[in-house]
Amino acid sequence: MRTSVVVLLGAAAAIAASATGASAQPVLNLTGQFQCVKLCSGGPPALAYVTQAGWQLNLVNEAGFSATGWIDHPGHIWVAAWNEGAIYSPDGMTIQFDRGTVWERYVAPPPPPPALRRGRAPRPRRPPRPRRRRPLPAHVPTRSRRRRRRAYTTGGLSPLSRA
Repeated sequence: MRTSVVVLLGAAAAIAASATGASAQPVLNLTGQFQCVKLCSGGPPALAYVTQAGWQLNLVNEAGFSATGWIDHPGHIWVAAWNEGAIYSPDGMTIQFDRGTVWERYVAPPPPPPALRRGRAPRPRRPPRPRRRRPLPAHVPTRSRRRRRRAYTTGGLSPLSRA
């Protein structure tokens, strides 16, 4: 009797855990800029904006009208102020509203390549050559020559050690 109650409670806990895991699905992030491509109210090149916090959405259409909405189930948006629903693609790149307006995620074009300079191309720079030291002429005293001269004139003692 006790084991059947324990097994029954364990099964109920497993079912409850799986049910809450299924209802807490991760929501696709729709935050970003969208470009209206069909049935636009502000002209075709206009941008729309979506910001998302959890299941809540803030939308600004291509004409500049803002509204709040929410994801009522995965794949579907409801915007109460516009009295309109929309479906979004599984990758979040397209939003299609019930009245036919279509928004596609705006991806900025890449920057243009750098301008080429006219004329000759710059020559590649070579690494600098190591400087060769030329021997000094015999009449220029070097450190070793100075030492020899000092040793000769002082009798082998340095001027500091004579004192």
